[in-house]
Amino acid sequence: MKNAIIYFYNIYIDDIRKLNNNYYFSFNNEDYVIQQYSSNIKESVFMYELNKEMLDNRINTYKIILTKENNVLFEYDGYLYFLMIIPKIKNRIITYDDIINFNVYTNNEKIITSLDKSNWGYYWSEKIDYIEYQFSSVMDKHKIVKNSINYYIGLWENAISYYNDNINDSYIKQVSHKRVDTNMDLLSFLNPINLIIDTKERDIGEYFKSYIINENYTMDNINNMLNKISLDDIKAKRLICRILFPSYYFDRYDDIMIGNKTEDILYNIINKNTNILVLLKTIFNKYKNSNIPQIEWIKKED
Repeated sequence: MKNAIIYFYNIYIDDIRKLNNNYYFSFNNEDYVIQQYSSNIKESVFMYELNKEMLDNRINTYKIILTKENNVLFEYDGYLYFLMIIPKIKNRIITYDDIINFNVYTNNEKIITSLDKSNWGYYWSEKIDYIEYQFSSVMDKHKIVKNSINYYIGLWENAISYYNDNINDSYIKQVSHKRVDTNMDLLSFLNPINLIIDTKERDIGEYFKSYIINENYTMDNINNMLNKISLDDIKAKRLICRILFPSYYFDRYDDIMIGNKTEDILYNIINKNTNILVLLKTIFNKYKNSNIPQIEWIKKED
């Protein structure tokens, strides 16, 4: 990797450290990360454009460094990588306030179009067919998944139906995150590779799901968190829809399918099935006097 950094960036370094799939080094009083990238190559160009715009607006984030040929990515040993300067911040675990105070917008239509993930119904419908096909061929190897997946596919299908029946295009898009959770650190939260275009409700919904599954929640805390945000009917419906979508299960499912995790990781999720329903019922109750469509089977759950 040292030779690749010399070749692509004309940066000469003495020491480089590898951690998981990434590399780290220091140069000219700056800390760098060489981060592996496995997503859409075209999107990486607009990640760079968004990153440059955020830095120009003095928003704290990493700085993506172009190669000497002005490319966003470089290839090494069959993998693609970003080179980025790590921001000089004190790292810590993010809080709910970090989520609700992250208000970053762009007016660049090319960035919005290229990184927009706000049409959840489309993306969810596209992926669920693949999940069902994939699992049918490997189900006998994964007993825990086999005994639990149908419930979460049902939630997924409910989320698609709720989206298609109740969500339109009249919503404000902003910079959001592919995923957030209660264990995420601030450096991961600010990483350009984790940034997309979506709505605020994506981040809030993902954080709520992680909180209610991974933390010792109380109803007072849930209500206090809900009271910190102001939602009109459109935003409330998107939040409900996002919470209904079982990303917490299928993110772990993906890890299991590629061999990064064992099935045991699902036990905590399966044992807390009712937590998500409690959260949804709380939100429905909070907005019972609004024009928010209810989900009857969730209302009837004890």
